[in-house]
Amino acid sequence: MNNSQVNNDKKDNIKEVEAISKPIAEWIAFSAFILLTIIMYIFHEPWYDEIQAWMVASDASFKEMIFELPHYEGHPPFWTLLLSVFAKTGVPMEIGLRIPTLLFSTIAAYVVIFKAPFKRWIRCLLPFGYYFFYQYTVICRPYSLMFLGFVLAAYFYKERNQKPVRYLIALYMLCMSSAYGILFAGVFCVIWTVEIIKELKGKAFIKRALKDKRSWSLLVMLILSVGLLMIIWPGETAFAQVRVVEFSKIRCLIYTFLVLPADALVSDIALMGRLQQFDSIIAMDYATILCVVISVILYIVMLTAAHIYRKKALLIWPYVAFAGYAALGYFYNHHIGIVPMFLLFVFWCAFADKPETIKLPGFLLKLEKSMEGFSRKAGYFFVILAVGMALFWSFSAIKNDIMLPAWYAKSLAAMMEEYELTEYKVLNQWTYQEIDANTIEEDDISTEQEEGYTFSTELPQLDANDYYQYVKMCNFVDILVYSDERENYIYNFNEGNENLRYVDHNMLTQEESVAYLHELGAKHGYPDVIIGNPEVLGMMGLDVKEHNYIPVYGVVCYRINKYNTVYAREFVYVKEEIFVTRDDWPIYDQIANGFAEY
Repeated sequence: MNNSQVNNDKKDNIKEVEAISKPIAEWIAFSAFILLTIIMYIFHEPWYDEIQAWMVASDASFKEMIFELPHYEGHPPFWTLLLSVFAKTGVPMEIGLRIPTLLFSTIAAYVVIFKAPFKRWIRCLLPFGYYFFYQYTVICRPYSLMFLGFVLAAYFYKERNQKPVRYLIALYMLCMSSAYGILFAGVFCVIWTVEIIKELKGKAFIKRALKDKRSWSLLVMLILSVGLLMIIWPGETAFAQVRVVEFSKIRCLIYTFLVLPADALVSDIALMGRLQQFDSIIAMDYATILCVVISVILYIVMLTAAHIYRKKALLIWPYVAFAGYAALGYFYNHHIGIVPMFLLFVFWCAFADKPETIKLPGFLLKLEKSMEGFSRKAGYFFVILAVGMALFWSFSAIKNDIMLPAWYAKSLAAMMEEYELTEYKVLNQWTYQEIDANTIEEDDISTEQEEGYTFSTELPQLDANDYYQYVKMCNFVDILVYSDERENYIYNFNEGNENLRYVDHNMLTQEESVAYLHELGAKHGYPDVIIGNPEVLGMMGLDVKEHNYIPVYGVVCYRINKYNTVYAREFVYVKEEIFVTRDDWPIYDQIANGFAEY
């Protein structure tokens, strides 16, 4: 290390001491984090994944939450058990859903702002980034626990050998958050175990290992983690297991290894859903090529920094495991935010556990001689770029969430109640996909006409045998959370079980689905109200031309992802004989306003 670097490090240390002694900026940032979170809770409407967990917590028994549903949900039961404390005691969802998230994210933000080994401006801005703030704080899901787990694990990392229990408790928080948390915690423990073995190797290795409290702590961690794995191990009929998805594993690996690093920090190719369902994500276009170039540059920068701080194993192996599982298993767009959390952990550990002597690689030494301070300036550039982009995405998401209807459930449920549609026979649209290439394409179906408010009744007569039915995967079921009677009034959801309002993700086979659909049609006949598309009648063996269904309400929302919004619209239909009973259906105003206010 040259003299200029030593002097710069001394100056940085002096500045950090001053910052710690007068943490005014930190308190302002922390207070702003809490205030902005509460403001967003006022505006943000919980969406499907948030509501699903709340309805499980409300309606499922403790036995189901611990031993049955995790095999189909894919998450450890801790989150729903925690929510059940509020859901089963009558606390409103808007409050009970947010208390745990606010607690976990606020503690994580506090530790980052006051304890992270970074410059003051970095510490104060990091918690406001898109994934840390919007995706994992405003949106209330178990990823807030993952955020806290990564942060506490990083904070305790330096003294992990002296105080192993608290470090492993933090890692177990990761395990309780999701399957991805178990993966990361497992790889961290393997790396640590290798370090311990190297430290203890030699004479009397076994004796010394048995006396080492780290060994016993890791053993307990292993037992507890295996227990969690057994609880969440996917059932054979779990939705994620049986869903028929054709995807290129190579394409997904290209994304997670060569595009995802850039997508997580500075770029965006608008992934809005499951990676394994989007063939268009990886294409030889300028966006993908640019992402690959950025990812390669990021790899060079991060690997160089990890080499300097002797943390290459901590950077490489967990990410390899994560990227491989994400590509070959199950990966949605909200999982992108796990990468920034992981990188925060790695470089927190690197800076906090900095070696006494830092030796720059040869190529950096040459650059330092020709351009003094190059590595420092380059590091600042990439940090500023990543933090700045995260703040831009967060600002955009906050603005869109406040200005636009980010979800539909509350307004749709209110409309159903106001117009007393819950008193009729209500049918919901299923999630389904075509399995017979000779049948009509869903994208070719046109239900909307140019003139007035009438809609075409020229619907395809679908046959249940031609589609793979996810008959337990009904759309729009999250409106049930707003039912005052706490009951399921949608007769084709959960086989009409009035006491079950959540999706159990335990799928029927194709044969069972077809039999169920035909039985449903024969038993209930034509519905009075359809939420979604009337074409679903054909799947139940009913003639789609027997009755005329007229739209009375447009279900509108904007899905938010970074600075993107995706407009979505569906309709609520009623039989013509119900439609003519009143002239104040909301669709008149919606059409007059071009759906702009809904």
